Amino acid sequence: MSVMRCCRKGCDNIMCDTYIESFGYICEDCKREFKEFLINKNSIAENIMTKGEIMQQLKVFNISSKGDNKKMTIDEFFG
Repeated sequence: MSVMRCCRKGCDNIMCDTYIESFGYICEDCKREFKEFLINKNSIAENIMTKGEIMQQLKVFNISSKGDNKKMTIDEFFG
């Protein structure tokens, strides 16, 4: 069995079982963070988007490092 490493910048999870064509493998942690990213960014009440819209957002998400999308207070940011 080969190792399927998550394709997200800064993620070192291996043995990922979700494969997205033209992206690669993505781990459960990054999938969960991506869902939160979409909801927070687009205020999506319903999880309905076109495949193209999702892929475009996945490309934007993939540029960020793991943990970059964690919410914080302004004080934590400047801390």
